[in-house]
Amino acid sequence: MIDTIVNCIEMKLQDSEGSGLPLNVMIKATASGIDISFNGYSTATENNPGTPIFIENRNGVPHVLLWDDINKEDPSHVISLEGASIHLRVEPD
Repeated sequence: MIDTIVNCIEMKLQDSEGSGLPLNVMIKATASGIDISFNGYSTATENNPGTPIFIENRNGVPHVLLWDDINKEDPSHVISLEGASIHLRVEPD
């Protein structure tokens, strides 16, 4: 199955530390997930720009996959957002 791009955004992310060095970012939404790529960054199996951040649906729960080492094929972090569900919010008394 070919994963069709539903939406693609290219932008410059401004520097929050004030150095003035913007970062080129591409965000692609497909049926299988959301790719976040940065010019000059990649993964072990992709060219520049690769996708060091990927968000996918696992049984109705968003998961964020992160690659912080370009020399390792598997993600360094897989973060479930299950704990961020609005259904878990405890309202103050």
